[in-house]
Amino acid sequence: MALVVVCFIAYACKKNNDNKNQAANQKTETATASGNILSLDATFTKNTGSPISKDSALKWMAAYGSKMASLTSYSSLTKNCVLNSKDLMNILKNPDCVGISFYHGLDSMNRWVVMPFGVTASGSLIKAISIPTPYGYITMDQARKMKNAYAVISSSSIQAQYLGYNTFDRLINKGKAEWIAIQNGLKINGEALILSNANDTAGITYEDESRPCPPFCLQGSLF
Repeated sequence: MALVVVCFIAYACKKNNDNKNQAANQKTETATASGNILSLDATFTKNTGSPISKDSALKWMAAYGSKMASLTSYSSLTKNCVLNSKDLMNILKNPDCVGISFYHGLDSMNRWVVMPFGVTASGSLIKAISIPTPYGYITMDQARKMKNAYAVISSSSIQAQYLGYNTFDRLINKGKAEWIAIQNGLKINGEALILSNANDTAGITYEDESRPCPPFCLQGSLF
């Protein structure tokens, strides 16, 4: 379904008789048809995301599990996903790609699935012929169905979370991770998507500080 992009213009400058100067001081936000707001204030950059401590990661993952444990729809779901590092780096090789947005999905076997998509600096989803998941590659049509299936059983409004290139550079290129583990977390200011690298020599390192959708949603017509 195509997303309709609507621009809302908010005047943040003082009264100015020069229309050109006034327009230059306008702040613009883009909204999808569903009403989710995309902030253009450097949301989608290579720097989005940062390392977090092991204590924080474990605490947030435990908090998410405790919150969801009472839900029948959650009790039978897989609690973590693992993606091949090569698949993620292949996405990031696109010269227009500044990071990856992980969409939540539910497959036909009732398994939680994360579906990674490349993102441009302008907040556009990069089209893919096939999308890697923990259980193999899927088509765009399958990705849409999984996304919609997850929305039915999820108690959260979060559809996806974005992390910039540097997060994967730290985990994969510098951390030498062959696989990336992904788990949900819950912190004071909202949900977290925690990525980790199980490295026998350096120990497990964790990353978060992702940008959730909503409110930071992508432009495009794929979903």
